[in-house]
Amino acid sequence: MQQLLAHCVAETCAEPAPDCRDDCEDHAEQQFEACVAAGGSEDSCRGVADSAEGACVMHCDGGSSEPSCPARCATAAEGLRQACVTEGNDPAECAARAAEAARHCVAEKCDGDTESPSCPALCELHARADFSRCVATGGTPDDCKSKALDEFRGCVTMHCNPPPSCEQACDARASRVERHCLKRGKSADVCSKAADDVRAACQARVCSPPPPDTCEVDCEQRAADAKAQCLASGTDETQCDALGQGTLDQCQQDCGAAPDQTCGEQCEQNAQQRHDTVLNATQNETRATRRGQRVFRRCNRHCD
Repeated sequence: MQQLLAHCVAETCAEPAPDCRDDCEDHAEQQFEACVAAGGSEDSCRGVADSAEGACVMHCDGGSSEPSCPARCATAAEGLRQACVTEGNDPAECAARAAEAARHCVAEKCDGDTESPSCPALCELHARADFSRCVATGGTPDDCKSKALDEFRGCVTMHCNPPPSCEQACDARASRVERHCLKRGKSADVCSKAADDVRAACQARVCSPPPPDTCEVDCEQRAADAKAQCLASGTDETQCDALGQGTLDQCQQDCGAAPDQTCGEQCEQNAQQRHDTVLNATQNETRATRRGQRVFRRCNRHCD
């Protein structure tokens, strides 16, 4: 009987076809393995891979095998990542660039809320802006590319690799805030938002500060603010979408091909200089990173 059952299963039953979420997980794992194999740290590579997987599965349509719009964006971004690595670029930077491309694809072509850029993606935007400024001031493309890669790696080290114990402490603090909020009778949405704000503030203060803002990121925030204010006034959503896009287009045009350093980017430059000075004197990466983070936090307070 058991043999007959086994034969029946082998002959007539098939493994279920991979669904959208399975495909997203496979793509993310491929990104992680390629990034680590090429010399990226496990923490930074895992962060980029997790971000890409999250963007992919955000609207996987309940597990349907038909790829959703975000899943198609993730697939296109994976092609971009592979081409970037094939050209000889740093795998971690390529993964961050691909994650940002996927995010923009979802924002422009798919319905639903737009995710914020990942930490490595923000560092990649900063490095890309540095590259443009370097070339605009007479640097050779090769030299500027090397400097931008150093800037990207330094940014990820300083901003994107908080100690696990620190994140756990901030998560616990956020959970306490949410519990107390719910006990006071406020809605789940309000309490969740309060907890998220506390977690972000805690991580920025005692873990790793967020990467510096760039002209491009500032433009996205201005566009989002313009759209939100428009919707709050009761204006038709289509008109508000157009207002947001127009605000974004004009702001990006004002940024130009080689945007000036933002205040945050000036702070980043100061912080990286302090990091390098301490590292050369002590050969202690942990101490150098903490000193750089301290400089960045103090400087960035004056940017708001």
